Amino acid sequence: MKGGEHMWLKPEYEIINTSCEVTMYSYIAK
Repeated sequence: MKGGEHMWLKPEYEIINTSCEVTMYSYIAK
C-alpha cells in the first residue's frame, strides 16, 4: 500500500490492517 492510499480508510480498518500486518510479521519471524 502506498503512502497516501490509506487516507480514505476508516480508523477501525487501519487498526485491523495494522494488527493483521503485525500478526503476519510475527508468523514470518518465527
